[in-house]
Amino acid sequence: MPEKAKRKRMAKGSFTVEAALLMTVLLPVIVSLIYTAFFLHDRTLLQGAACEVAAMGSNLSEEKDIDQILEKIKNQVMSARLLGTKDKAATVNRSKDRIEVSYQGTFSIPGLIAKLSGRDSLKINRSWQRELYNPADIIRKIRGLKYMMDTIKG
Repeated sequence: MPEKAKRKRMAKGSFTVEAALLMTVLLPVIVSLIYTAFFLHDRTLLQGAACEVAAMGSNLSEEKDIDQILEKIKNQVMSARLLGTKDKAATVNRSKDRIEVSYQGTFSIPGLIAKLSGRDSLKINRSWQRELYNPADIIRKIRGLKYMMDTIKG
Protein backbone atom coordinates (compact mmCIF):
# COMPACT_ATOMS: atom_id res chain seq x y z
CA MET A 1 0.00 0.00 0.00
CA PRO A 2 1.47 3.40 -0.91
CA GLU A 3 2.45 5.80 1.85
CA LYS A 4 -0.05 8.46 0.73
CA ALA A 5 -3.01 6.05 1.05
CA LYS A 6 -1.92 5.03 4.58
CA ARG A 7 -1.82 8.66 5.72
CA LYS A 8 -5.26 9.31 4.22
CA ARG A 9 -6.74 6.30 6.09
CA MET A 10 -5.20 7.39 9.40
CA ALA A 11 -6.57 10.91 8.94
CA LYS A 12 -10.12 9.54 8.49
CA GLY A 13 -9.79 7.49 11.66
CA SER A 14 -8.48 10.43 13.70
CA PHE A 15 -11.44 12.58 12.61
CA THR A 16 -13.80 9.88 13.89
CA VAL A 17 -12.07 9.78 17.28
CA GLU A 18 -12.03 13.56 17.56
CA ALA A 19 -15.72 13.75 16.67
CA ALA A 20 -16.55 11.11 19.29
CA LEU A 21 -14.65 13.04 21.97
CA LEU A 22 -16.23 16.31 20.92
CA MET A 23 -19.76 14.87 20.99
CA THR A 24 -19.39 13.81 24.63
CA VAL A 25 -18.98 17.48 25.45
CA LEU A 26 -21.40 18.92 22.90
CA LEU A 27 -24.45 16.75 23.58
CA PRO A 28 -24.85 17.70 27.28
CA VAL A 29 -24.39 21.37 26.36
CA ILE A 30 -27.06 21.16 23.65
CA VAL A 31 -29.48 19.30 25.91
CA SER A 32 -28.85 21.84 28.69
CA LEU A 33 -29.68 24.68 26.31
CA ILE A 34 -32.89 22.96 25.25
CA TYR A 35 -34.03 22.42 28.85
CA THR A 36 -33.10 26.01 29.70
CA ALA A 37 -35.36 27.13 26.86
CA PHE A 38 -38.18 24.90 28.22
CA PHE A 39 -37.72 26.41 31.70
CA LEU A 40 -37.79 29.97 30.36
CA HIS A 41 -40.88 29.15 28.28
CA ASP A 42 -42.76 27.85 31.33
CA ARG A 43 -41.66 30.75 33.51
CA THR A 44 -42.76 33.26 30.88
CA LEU A 45 -46.07 31.48 30.40
CA LEU A 46 -46.78 31.60 34.15
CA GLN A 47 -45.84 35.29 34.29
CA GLY A 48 -48.19 36.01 31.41
CA ALA A 49 -50.94 34.03 33.13
CA ALA A 50 -50.53 36.08 36.30
CA CYS A 51 -50.70 39.33 34.30
CA GLU A 52 -53.76 38.14 32.41
CA VAL A 53 -55.71 37.13 35.52
CA ALA A 54 -54.78 40.38 37.31
CA ALA A 55 -55.90 42.43 34.31
CA MET A 56 -59.19 40.55 34.10
CA GLY A 57 -59.70 41.07 37.83
CA SER A 58 -59.09 44.77 37.39
CA ASN A 59 -61.43 45.01 34.42
CA LEU A 60 -64.17 43.09 36.19
CA SER A 61 -63.76 44.73 39.59
CA GLU A 62 -67.35 46.01 39.61
CA GLU A 63 -68.92 42.60 38.87
CA LYS A 64 -70.93 40.92 41.65
CA ASP A 65 -69.61 37.39 41.13
CA ILE A 66 -65.99 38.37 40.48
CA ASP A 67 -64.54 35.62 42.69
CA GLN A 68 -66.21 32.90 40.63
CA ILE A 69 -65.16 34.56 37.37
CA LEU A 70 -61.54 34.90 38.53
CA GLU A 71 -61.48 31.28 39.69
CA LYS A 72 -62.72 30.15 36.27
CA ILE A 73 -60.14 32.30 34.44
CA LYS A 74 -57.37 31.13 36.79
CA ASN A 75 -58.18 27.47 36.08
CA GLN A 76 -58.41 28.04 32.33
CA VAL A 77 -55.00 29.68 32.29
CA MET A 78 -53.57 26.93 34.54
CA SER A 79 -54.51 24.35 31.93
CA ALA A 80 -52.21 26.07 29.43
CA ARG A 81 -49.51 23.98 27.80
CA LEU A 82 -46.44 23.95 30.05
CA LEU A 83 -43.45 21.98 28.82
CA GLY A 84 -42.05 20.56 32.05
CA THR A 85 -43.60 22.26 35.05
CA LYS A 86 -45.36 20.08 37.61
CA ASP A 87 -47.10 20.80 40.94
CA LYS A 88 -48.74 23.95 39.61
CA ALA A 89 -50.61 26.18 42.04
CA ALA A 90 -52.21 29.59 41.75
CA THR A 91 -53.53 32.11 44.25
CA VAL A 92 -55.63 35.21 43.75
CA ASN A 93 -55.77 37.75 46.58
CA ARG A 94 -58.24 40.56 46.12
CA SER A 95 -58.77 43.52 48.39
CA LYS A 96 -60.75 46.71 47.99
CA ASP A 97 -58.09 48.55 45.97
CA ARG A 98 -55.66 45.86 44.75
CA ILE A 99 -55.55 42.43 43.16
CA GLU A 100 -52.52 40.14 43.38
CA VAL A 101 -52.14 36.92 41.42
CA SER A 102 -49.31 34.42 41.84
CA TYR A 103 -48.45 31.15 40.14
CA GLN A 104 -46.01 28.55 41.45
CA GLY A 105 -44.61 25.40 39.90
CA THR A 106 -41.68 22.99 39.92
CA PHE A 107 -39.64 22.40 36.77
CA SER A 108 -37.95 18.99 36.84
CA ILE A 109 -34.44 18.63 35.44
CA PRO A 110 -33.66 15.17 34.04
CA GLY A 111 -30.62 12.88 34.33
CA LEU A 112 -27.11 14.11 33.69
CA ILE A 113 -28.06 17.76 33.61
CA ALA A 114 -29.42 17.50 37.17
CA LYS A 115 -26.17 15.93 38.35
CA LEU A 116 -24.08 18.61 36.66
CA SER A 117 -26.15 21.47 38.07
CA GLY A 118 -26.50 19.94 41.55
CA ARG A 119 -30.32 20.24 41.53
CA ASP A 120 -33.09 17.99 40.39
CA SER A 121 -35.71 20.73 40.02
CA LEU A 122 -36.15 24.49 39.79
CA LYS A 123 -38.91 26.46 41.50
CA ILE A 124 -40.95 28.93 39.49
CA ASN A 125 -42.70 31.72 41.39
CA ARG A 126 -44.30 34.42 39.28
CA SER A 127 -46.72 37.06 40.49
CA TRP A 128 -48.37 40.25 39.36
CA GLN A 129 -50.39 42.89 41.15
CA ARG A 130 -52.63 45.62 39.92
CA GLU A 131 -54.40 48.57 41.46
CA LEU A 132 -58.17 48.61 41.17
CA TYR A 133 -59.69 51.87 40.04
CA ASN A 134 -63.28 52.97 39.86
CA PRO A 135 -63.50 54.50 36.38
CA ALA A 136 -66.62 56.52 37.21
CA ASP A 137 -64.77 58.50 39.92
CA ILE A 138 -61.84 59.22 37.61
CA ILE A 139 -64.15 60.35 34.79
CA ARG A 140 -66.00 62.65 37.22
CA LYS A 141 -62.72 64.21 38.33
CA ILE A 142 -61.58 64.74 34.74
CA ARG A 143 -64.88 66.34 33.79
CA GLY A 144 -64.76 68.51 36.91
CA LEU A 145 -61.26 69.71 35.96
CA LYS A 146 -62.44 70.40 32.42
CA TYR A 147 -65.39 72.41 33.79
CA MET A 148 -63.03 74.40 36.04
CA MET A 149 -60.65 75.10 33.10
CA ASP A 150 -63.57 76.25 30.93
CA THR A 151 -64.83 78.51 33.74
CA ILE A 152 -61.36 80.07 34.24
CA LYS A 153 -60.89 80.67 30.49
CA GLY A 154 -64.07 82.65 30.32
